[in-house]
Amino acid sequence: MNVEQTIEKLYVILIRRPLTVLRKEVNKLGKKHKCYICGQTFHAFYPYRTGSNSASSFLKELNMIGRGVDDFGCPYCNSSDRERHLFMFFDKLNLWQEFTQAHILHFAPERNLSPGIRRMKPTQYVMGDLYPSSDEISRIDVADIQFPDDSFDFVICNHVLEHVPDDRRAMREIFRVLRESGKAILQTPYSGILGKTFEDANINSDEMRIRFYGETTHIRVYGRDLFERLEKSGFRLNVVKNEGLYSRNECSYYGVNHEEDLILVSKSGDG
Repeated sequence: MNVEQTIEKLYVILIRRPLTVLRKEVNKLGKKHKCYICGQTFHAFYPYRTGSNSASSFLKELNMIGRGVDDFGCPYCNSSDRERHLFMFFDKLNLWQEFTQAHILHFAPERNLSPGIRRMKPTQYVMGDLYPSSDEISRIDVADIQFPDDSFDFVICNHVLEHVPDDRRAMREIFRVLRESGKAILQTPYSGILGKTFEDANINSDEMRIRFYGETTHIRVYGRDLFERLEKSGFRLNVVKNEGLYSRNECSYYGVNHEEDLILVSKSGDG
């Protein structure tokens, strides 16, 4: 698009569109950021709610990792930062190939990620959620998975554990249904400042959960002991450092948290 075409498009937008539409259209003319999934460029990602401005002082001090509230949504495909980051990890680590002819269990399946997994032609692809949003998704409680031992080669549980009351049981259940040498992706927001996970039964209202956990449906803020919990559940940890794969500039460009590593675990020492 040349300068004259850009000016003409801006004129049409300014004269004929309401303010909300105007902001969206002008944003899409930018080139500062790019969605890793749909490939579109624009000026800014949409924030989650009002972005970091809405975070409590308590959460700001914790410097949460894996919580992208400012560079959250793509204005074109609506992908979230946590979904785009998995695409980036899968590409760099060639994890897509491991889905071919595999048995996969995917909790809270992301709208853009599921078609990519299907294209790899897994032998079995089970999508599960405690509150299914479509007929394609089965009702499955991650803390009580109704599948036999050793059922799956891969489990994807992306930003789910922070919602689960008995997260230790959920970890054990995922370990149980994994086959020998099976792998799981267990992303969840946590604070590198906290040594111990913070959860308090007295935080029992929506207002308090938003203040201390950041969401009405979150019931804890994980600390560094998250990884100890995973190991005690039987997993072998393989935390893949993001900084070894993508630069800060790349992370900013694609709208993902440069501090968020891939929490990849396996059922044996072969992973």
